[in-house]
Amino acid sequence: MHNIIENINIIISRLAPEVVELKKQYIKNKMEQNFSVNTLTTEQHEALSFLCKVRHKFHINMYSIIKGHGNNYLNALIRANDILFKSGLPKISDIPDDILDNYEFVHKYRIDKNQINNTFEFNRIYKNLNDLNDHIELYIAEIDKKYGTQYKPSGAARMNFYARNNNRNNIILNNIHILLTKLTHEK
Repeated sequence: MHNIIENINIIISRLAPEVVELKKQYIKNKMEQNFSVNTLTTEQHEALSFLCKVRHKFHINMYSIIKGHGNNYLNALIRANDILFKSGLPKISDIPDDILDNYEFVHKYRIDKNQINNTFEFNRIYKNLNDLNDHIELYIAEIDKKYGTQYKPSGAARMNFYARNNNRNNIILNNIHILLTKLTHEK
């Protein structure tokens, strides 16, 4: 049950691979539009683009992170924070900016092997990961507002696909998306 989000992403990619391709094209177009905004340097745009890629991977792999198989996602967030800072953008406050400071950060989001079947502990850590994801999205939204960019994820690629295609698979995908949204936003 806990890995439902990862399973939903697999289901979506198998039921409608065109959704994945449309998302990739949408993101590519969105990044190109962002890079044309001259209120940020090229290095800052690259740093934000990297942060968005890392945040997405982090978000869809939370179950792996909790189980202790996702250190690379957390380390990538630390690297992204360092790149943001070096580009001249502010750091994300809840994430270290030095890979040498990662031990406490990584272990904060990992369940102890003795607690693996403890639903309360798992849900507590999962909520903390969701809170971190929300904090990253808030950071990106603040950057977007300040600099006139659109880096914050919107779900628009999925929603545009659903609006254009009203067949059985897309109804299933829409229901999965609704379930996913409810599960990830329950507090």
